[in-house]
Amino acid sequence: MGKKININFNIKKKLSDRFILAKKRRRSVNKNIKTSPAFHAILMKERARVDRNYHFFSLISFEAVAPDPEKDSIRYFAQRLKNNVRITDEVGWLDNNSIGVLLFNSVKTEAKQFIERIQSDCFPSSDYKYSISTYPKDKVKNSCSNEVLKERNAYLHAMPGFTSLNSHHSGIDKKIVKELYPFFFDKRPFWKRLVDIILSIVALIALSPLFLVIGLAVKLTSRGPVLFKQQRAGLGGVPFTFLKFRTMKIDAEGLKSRLLRFNERTGPVFKMKNDPRVTWLGKFLRKWSLDELPQFINVLKGDMSLVGPRPPTMDEVGKYSTWHNYRLEMKPGITCIWQIYARQDKSFENWVRLDIKYQKEQSFLLDMKLLFMTIPAVLSRKGAC
Repeated sequence: MGKKININFNIKKKLSDRFILAKKRRRSVNKNIKTSPAFHAILMKERARVDRNYHFFSLISFEAVAPDPEKDSIRYFAQRLKNNVRITDEVGWLDNNSIGVLLFNSVKTEAKQFIERIQSDCFPSSDYKYSISTYPKDKVKNSCSNEVLKERNAYLHAMPGFTSLNSHHSGIDKKIVKELYPFFFDKRPFWKRLVDIILSIVALIALSPLFLVIGLAVKLTSRGPVLFKQQRAGLGGVPFTFLKFRTMKIDAEGLKSRLLRFNERTGPVFKMKNDPRVTWLGKFLRKWSLDELPQFINVLKGDMSLVGPRPPTMDEVGKYSTWHNYRLEMKPGITCIWQIYARQDKSFENWVRLDIKYQKEQSFLLDMKLLFMTIPAVLSRKGAC
């Protein structure tokens, strides 16, 4: 009996000692590894610096396939990464099971070399998945070398601003299996989607008679479909089918190129007060923003939100500067700050700044305030055309 007690005591003591030792190791390992909030803050700061100074960086994401908690392997791997980066680079947690390496002023070629070194020195190829992304997508200024320019040309369309490595390359193609999640995208809170669903359903039911009247009016007054469908850029620049009541002639898109010289807005947007493509009924619908009502369907489907930046056309996105892509990192909406406070403002740059302001300050109360203030803004008809 005494032997059994001693054996059990020794087993418990060994397990306890192992647990304490693992905890001490974890603390020592994590000292130099940035926490997830701290690492994301560094990414945001570096991105802002890059947008101002036309620099660039690469971000490598490592994900453990099957981490062993007892051996604490992923934490030791993080420490090994820390030991292999330059003093100017950063290593931090992207989430509970992924580690990020931020390589300052590095293009994909340098990131690939880093991966090759890590693969040979630190871990078996079967233990980790990785992906490489570089920022930004725009070409570097003329002071950069031709090699750098080549690195910066292509980009993954679903991640505006990023070039993502998703093709095979000799020597390091074993684990290029996961595209990097767009870390700068809006982390959409649960309440926002819930509000979108509830209010869009209420609006569609309440406004259904108006939908019927407008639909019949559009059909009877001009040739063409009742709804205008167009590919617009959604979250991350991913295209979706945008809905409006048709307010223009059926060949309106083909006539746009002839009217560009009459554009009354700055930047990659087109707005013309007396657009000859607009029908007489369309002018009325636009004046009272009634043509926008079908977008409640887009909100219910999840392509849009009630509050967010207005969705741009795909050709407009192609003309964006790097920092303009910030507005693509939120789900587009029916209304936002500039629709209320700057509807008459002709500067696209100011629109983007207000969209970024909303991204930083968004909250349930702010969304409710903007939704209620949209009603008097629409009734005032300022900036409507």
